[in-house]
Amino acid sequence: MDYGYVLSRAWKIIWEHKVLWIFGILVGLGNSGGSGGSAANGNVTWTTDQVPPWLENFAFNFSDTQGILLLCGAILFGLLLVALIIFLATIGKIGIIRGVSEVELGAQVSRLRFGELFRLSTPYFWRVFGMYFLVVLAFIVAIIVLAVPLVLSIVGIFCLICLVPLAAFLIFAVLELAANAIVIENLGAIEGLKRSWMLVRTKFGPVFVMWLILFVIGLLGGFILALPFFMLAVPWIVGSAVSGRDALQYGWGLWLVCGCLYLPFLLVLSGILQSYIGSAWTLTFLRLIGKEKSETAPLMSDPNATLIESEPVILAE
Repeated sequence: MDYGYVLSRAWKIIWEHKVLWIFGILVGLGNSGGSGGSAANGNVTWTTDQVPPWLENFAFNFSDTQGILLLCGAILFGLLLVALIIFLATIGKIGIIRGVSEVELGAQVSRLRFGELFRLSTPYFWRVFGMYFLVVLAFIVAIIVLAVPLVLSIVGIFCLICLVPLAAFLIFAVLELAANAIVIENLGAIEGLKRSWMLVRTKFGPVFVMWLILFVIGLLGGFILALPFFMLAVPWIVGSAVSGRDALQYGWGLWLVCGCLYLPFLLVLSGILQSYIGSAWTLTFLRLIGKEKSETAPLMSDPNATLIESEPVILAE
């Protein structure tokens, strides 16, 4: 596999079709959902005499019934928000795959449009979501089954530590290739997983190298994007060490304001990074199955059109 071509071609595609950045932003919403709140871990502690008066009055103005209703409403809102993020993140993943594959396979389109690409992505939602759900469910069950005997022995713990990186690679690679198989070859969730696993098993070397390259790119990109938050935190952490609690409280507010101002830039830059990584995986999938260009250009009109027919000979290898 020509890794240099895949990486350069992925950048060229997302630069020429910047609408893919929007789908990358949607993917980023899902990826950041599980990491929120880590910045709130500080040394700020609140005692009863430090609770702001307005917050205390707000809390005591509710009866028990109203408090329960408020709590249920907050839980329902949280569940709906999580469902919305999952939907948008999944559509973002599908949109990148569909758009990049259309362009790479020679679709007669000068510019990808968000509305049309979104419409073409929705029919694949339940299959891609179901695929992710099955893998996550299987992973949780495996952890529960294996955790107890492994933690009871030192050898088991050592084996678990050694197997974690390999398991992370396999799960991530299988998920990425399965999503591409579902969208590009119009497969079901189970068929997509089978297709992906056979590709990982028979073409382990190229898949591992590409995963490693994109893992490093994602790691460095994420660090660079998060660097401004750390840089903003340094002055008020130093000030709090010198001036005490007042500097800590004021510095926290300043950090929060600056973080909110940086957030739009973070979303855009994260969207570019996610669209690039997703594009590279789609190009990788096309080369793993030996389909770089099609004889007949696909049309961006049928959301259920099969861009490439799955070849059983590859599955049987």
